[in-house]
Amino acid sequence: MVNTFKIGDLDVVVVSDGTARAPGTMYFQGTTPEQWEPHKRWLDHEGNAQRW
Repeated sequence: MVNTFKIGDLDVVVVSDGTARAPGTMYFQGTTPEQWEPHKRWLDHEGNAQRW
């Protein structure tokens, strides 16, 4: 399924080049695993955040 939308007369087609997964502490340098504890719902079962 292609994701498209319009901005004025311009048709925009969203093209993904894939996803990346890494620990939240890697995406957000300076954070700790303890700081991520209340936000575990945003992590996969391996403790990684996903970027689209």
